[in-house]
Amino acid sequence: MLQAAILLAAATILAPSTVCVTALNNICCNSLLADLSLQGKIFLPNSARYAERLAVYYSANAALRSSCIVMPLSTEDVPVLAAIISNNDCQFGIRSGGHSPHAGSNSVAVGVTIDFGYMNAITYTAGSDSVSVAGGQASPVGAYDTVRNFEIVFANGTVVNANANENADLWRAQKGASGNFGFVMTIEFDIQPINKIWGGFIVFLADKATTALRAYVDFVDNIHKYPNSQGLLFIARSEQPDIVEIYDSKVDILSLINTSFLAILAKIRAAVAGKAFSFNVELQPVTRSIVQHGATRGGNVLGLERVVADSPALVGVITLVVETTDLQDLLLALAVELYRKIVAFADQKGYNKHWLYAPDTGANQDPTAAYSAENIALIRAVAEKYDPSGVFQSLRVSGFRIPA
Repeated sequence: MLQAAILLAAATILAPSTVCVTALNNICCNSLLADLSLQGKIFLPNSARYAERLAVYYSANAALRSSCIVMPLSTEDVPVLAAIISNNDCQFGIRSGGHSPHAGSNSVAVGVTIDFGYMNAITYTAGSDSVSVAGGQASPVGAYDTVRNFEIVFANGTVVNANANENADLWRAQKGASGNFGFVMTIEFDIQPINKIWGGFIVFLADKATTALRAYVDFVDNIHKYPNSQGLLFIARSEQPDIVEIYDSKVDILSLINTSFLAILAKIRAAVAGKAFSFNVELQPVTRSIVQHGATRGGNVLGLERVVADSPALVGVITLVVETTDLQDLLLALAVELYRKIVAFADQKGYNKHWLYAPDTGANQDPTAAYSAENIALIRAVAEKYDPSGVFQSLRVSGFRIPA
């Protein structure tokens, strides 16, 4: 009887709240629909365009059914929708390329999803050594430290540029702080002239793994001698969120990753009974020269200086792709088992750098925790300066927010 009474009381308390949220979302979507400048850019759940946008998410986990989807066509549309959202206290999420894989990363289940999929132009300005990429472009993506300028719309509708000479604090903080300050409309990247590039894949059989791993570690340790070279390491056999961590570039942990991966792979094969899946481990080097290059170009808030202080490091990402939620629930536990085994070994050996790469983090991982106290203080100060009403902390519910 006590349990039933508690559940009934909870239902009684929650019901009015649910009604209020639904009514507020109706007000938000109706207010957006009523604005003449936004006509043809708002899509409701029963529309074909709404269904089309959900269908093109990189991961089905991220495709949440929001109350409505807004698709601005230009920067001029965004101050209008920003005012409506702020004035009506509308919860919202932001979708750019839509590549982050977990629920809540780039859409919302309750509220308005602002989808920049229409704003996907790339403009090259001859003679400027730069290229401008609109906010909805998914690929190719540029590195933080090649950003020359951000065009950003704040919650109050103000449109600003952030670069080395104008709003420099915002420029630096935006390189790593994601959607915590405003809507990023356009990113202008510096570019480099390219003559010839040599590249490709080298595939090794499993019995050559140790030799290949030693060669890879040697490459990472000496990459400062070859600044124009880059290498990625995949351990693969061919969704839930990617799982990411960063480690010292040591052969023994790579061997552990390889053998553990094969052991988990055998468990996955036994569990799926012939169904399609993709299971990969990707390792990418982070070197002192890369971090120093970023510092000379205005810096960022990633906190990588600590990570590479003693040696190069490797960012590791575990990716699991399946076709059904049943398989996801079954296999995610095995992917997490691999992750925990790697982390435990790295902790034991002192290799774990305790740093997370934001675009590849899982739903329960906080990348800002490793950004350093100094960088977090900068992010907070920039947010208070440019978003004093806290719209992007209180109403934006997609992505990660500044830690309290």
